[in-house]
Amino acid sequence: MPGLESTSWLGLRLVHFVGIFSGTTTIFFVNRFLDLARNARGYYLTFNVVLVGYFLTFLVVCAGELNAGYSMINVTALGAVLVLPASIQVRRQGHKSALFMLVAFSLFFLAVIVFSAKEFGWLPHNVYTKYAMSFGSMVEVVLLSIALADRINQLKKDSAKAREEQLRVSRLNEKITREQNEVLERRVRQRTEELEERNGSLRAALEELKLAQDQLVQSEKLASIG
Repeated sequence: MPGLESTSWLGLRLVHFVGIFSGTTTIFFVNRFLDLARNARGYYLTFNVVLVGYFLTFLVVCAGELNAGYSMINVTALGAVLVLPASIQVRRQGHKSALFMLVAFSLFFLAVIVFSAKEFGWLPHNVYTKYAMSFGSMVEVVLLSIALADRINQLKKDSAKAREEQLRVSRLNEKITREQNEVLERRVRQRTEELEERNGSLRAALEELKLAQDQLVQSEKLASIG
């Protein structure tokens, strides 16, 4: 039946798809949380290569090569170890939230090592090794939740600081504009006063010239009569 065949096809690949989904979402989260595109460009490009590996694994699994896909998932998942040096580099730049990421993934990898050592018989089977993976995952989720909250608070502080800086720049621009207007008004007023003074001098000169002209005309009249 078509429905049964579809369910069987998905059932055979469900574990692989969960692994691929978990790996890709982890990389997206790390890239976004640590802002690797700006803080650690080299690790950002490396994780993008890992994403390409997961995409190729997805194609292999869809093609029916389940064993090869499982091996590719395990190999590609090793790229998650790069989260540790990436977190260290971002932390050295002063980003406190990167410390939570570093501690969370360190404890998770430690839990994976303990669990794997138990499976290979290198460590005894007891309650600690049995639940090491569960405990490590739980601690990782808690720490990442704290890190996410800290990151949100930091973004709020940065946003508030940016608004304050924008307000300061706006006030500074208003002050500069006001001072420039005052200087311009003062220059216009000074220029106007100079022009009015010159106009007054010109009017006085014209009046003197007219008076001299009237006197000359009067003198000519008297001379003609005489």
